[in-house]
Amino acid sequence: MHKKKVKARKKCTCGKSKNMPYCDGSHCPKKK
Repeated sequence: MHKKKVKARKKCTCGKSKNMPYCDGSHCPKKK
């Protein structure tokens, strides 16, 4: 059984750090 929505703990940020890759906004707080 493979889970498509897996919480991968990758070293990324939600647009906070510049030297880190941008994460998918699915787990990030919506900033509008």
